[in-house]
Amino acid sequence: MRPEYAMRADETASVLSPAPPLTGLSVRAKILLTFLLIAVVMGGILGLVWHGKGQFDQVNRRMVEEHLQAVSVVKELQLAVMTQDHAVSRYLLSGDPRWLETGDAERSRITQALLRCHPLFDTRAEVEVLEELEKSLGRHRRRMDDVLQVHRAGAQGEPEANRLRRESGLLPEILRQSESLLSIHQGLLERNQAEAQRMAGRYRKLEYATLLLAVLATLSAVLVLRSTVLAPINSLAEGARQFGRGQLDHRVPVHGDDEFGRLSRTFNEMAAALQRERGRLTEMSMTDELTRLRNFRHFASRLEEEIRRAERYGHPLALVLFDIDHFKLYNDTHGHPAGNEVLRVIGRLLRDNARQTDLLARYGGEEFVAILPETTKADTVQLAEKICRLIELHKFPGEEQQPGGRLTVSAGVAAVPEDLAHSPLLLDAADRALYAAKAAGRNCVVAYSPEMGMPRRDHTLRLRPN
Repeated sequence: MRPEYAMRADETASVLSPAPPLTGLSVRAKILLTFLLIAVVMGGILGLVWHGKGQFDQVNRRMVEEHLQAVSVVKELQLAVMTQDHAVSRYLLSGDPRWLETGDAERSRITQALLRCHPLFDTRAEVEVLEELEKSLGRHRRRMDDVLQVHRAGAQGEPEANRLRRESGLLPEILRQSESLLSIHQGLLERNQAEAQRMAGRYRKLEYATLLLAVLATLSAVLVLRSTVLAPINSLAEGARQFGRGQLDHRVPVHGDDEFGRLSRTFNEMAAALQRERGRLTEMSMTDELTRLRNFRHFASRLEEEIRRAERYGHPLALVLFDIDHFKLYNDTHGHPAGNEVLRVIGRLLRDNARQTDLLARYGGEEFVAILPETTKADTVQLAEKICRLIELHKFPGEEQQPGGRLTVSAGVAAVPEDLAHSPLLLDAADRALYAAKAAGRNCVVAYSPEMGMPRRDHTLRLRPN
C-alpha cells in the first residue's frame, strides 16, 4: 500500500477502541435495525388506519348497493307499467293478440317488482308511499280489465283506445308515486351516509393523531441516521460516480472526525494524488520529450479538429512544415547528442516566436510542423521567413562544417481558402511546398501553388523516418 493511502497506527487504534453496543454495530446493521423499527411502527399504525377505513367502506358500499337495487326495482316497475299501457293500446288499435300477450307479461313483471319492493322499502314513510302505489296500480289494472272486457264483447277498438287514453291519468300518478318512493329512499341514504362520515371522521382523527406521532418519531430517527450514516455514504458514492466519469477534481465533504470523516479525507488525498498523476501523464502523452513541443499524436488530433472548425465556419487555416537542412550530415559529423541539442534549440526558437493560439509539434525526426488557425497565407509566409532567419542567425556548435557554413531550415506553407478549397488536402499541399523549398536550394520558404501538382485527399498522417 502506498504511504499516502495508508492509515496511521493511532487512527487504527481509535477505530478499534471500545464503543457502546449500538455504535459497535456495522453500518449495514444500523441501517437495517433502524428501518426495521420504522417498518414495525408504521405497519401497526397503517394497519389500524386501513382497518377503520375498510369497515367504513364496507358499510358505505352496502348502503350504496341497497340504494342501487331499490332504484333498479322501481325503474323496472315504471318500465313495466308503461310497457303494459302501450301494449294494451296497440292491441285495441290493431287487434293483434301478440300485444295482448305482451301486456299480460308486463302485468306479471309488475307483480314481481312489487314483491321485491317490500324488503327494500321498510321505513314508515316508504311503506305509506308503497301502499298508495299499490292502490294506484290496482285501480289502473281494473280499468285495463274493463277496457279489455268491453273490447271482447265486440265493441270497436278505436273508442276503447280513446277511453284508455282519457282515463290514463293514473299513469302519471303511478310514476310520481314511484319517484316519491325513490326520493324518500335517497334522503334516508344521504342521512345515513352523513352519519357514517361523522363517525368515520372522529375515528380517523384519533388514528391520524397516532399516525402523526409515529411519523414524527420516525422522521427524527431518519434524520439522525441520515446525518450520521447516509450523508457520508452518499457523499462517497457521489465521489465514486464523479471519478467514474473522469472528474478527478471532485472532492467529498468531510463529516466530522469519525470513521466516515477519516475515510473522506483519505478519499480526497487519493483524488488529489490521482489528479496530479493524470495531469502529468496527460502532459507526457501529448509532449515530445526531446523538444518539449507537442508530439505527432497530439498534432494529428488537433489538425483534425482545426480542419473541421475551418470547414464548418469558413475560417482561414494555415500549415507550415519545417525541415532542418542537411541534418543527417550534422548528426553524422557531430554525433547524436549534438543533433539532439540542435532539435531542442530549434524547438525553443519555434516556441518563443509563435502565438499562443498556434500549435507547434515535432512532426518526426528533423521535421517540425505549425498549425496556425485564423491566419492568412501572407501572414503565415511572413512568420515562417522570420523563424528561418532566426535559425540561420543562431550560432550552433560546429555549423561551419555544414554546406554554406550555417545550419538552416526549409519551410513549406499551405493555406485555405487561398490555396485549397478542401482543408483535408492541406497537409499534402504543405508537404509539396516543402519539397519545392528543398529543390530551390534550401534555407527558404515556399508557399504552395497549383504548379506543384494537385494534393492527394489522404487523411492518413504519416511519420517521416528519423
